[in-house]
Amino acid sequence: MSIEGKEDLDGLREAGRIVRAALEAMKQHVRPGITTAELNAIGAEVLRKNGARSAPMLVYGFPREVCISINEEIIHGIPSERVVEAGETNGAWDCVHCWEASDHCPFDIDPTHRIMELRDRSIRLGVKSGTGNRQATRHYNAFERSVEHSGWLDERNVAIQSYGGLIKGGLKMMPTGLRALRRGKANLLPHRKRPGASAIKALFARYREVTRTER
Repeated sequence: MSIEGKEDLDGLREAGRIVRAALEAMKQHVRPGITTAELNAIGAEVLRKNGARSAPMLVYGFPREVCISINEEIIHGIPSERVVEAGETNGAWDCVHCWEASDHCPFDIDPTHRIMELRDRSIRLGVKSGTGNRQATRHYNAFERSVEHSGWLDERNVAIQSYGGLIKGGLKMMPTGLRALRRGKANLLPHRKRPGASAIKALFARYREVTRTER
């Protein structure tokens, strides 16, 4: 998104204010027994009162105003009659613009829906996320470290760390890496930091400071 003037900047600030208000409203109501559909209705009402519309619904045809994913759903969870269980308060994930993957894909393969299909297949097979799956935990941690360090995702390193680190993960991913190199889908150049990486790192530091205070 390009900011070309004060009007654009003011608009982004207002959008951010409304999104924050919606998140805070839903956060106040998260408790065992509430459904994700009820949480979605709370967030949607905040958007409506502020004259805002959900970007995933407006741009990508998402069926609800908010993406709410609990534990094994991981991403792209559609609010439903699923009940939030005790211990899942910190297991709800939200996603705003993941559907851009399909919108921007030049090969018309719809990667977002493929990801959702893989998620649903994993759930049917009994694959668990978070602390119930050490590989998933390693993936979450590697994802966070990568973004904090360089400002964006180093997919090569995240994959290697997800599978157990440099030696174990490197051996596991070597065949995939070699195929990607042959097809021009990867390179051996060092992963560089993005412009503004220091500001992103500061956000992580601020988040940890705030969460320590809340505890």
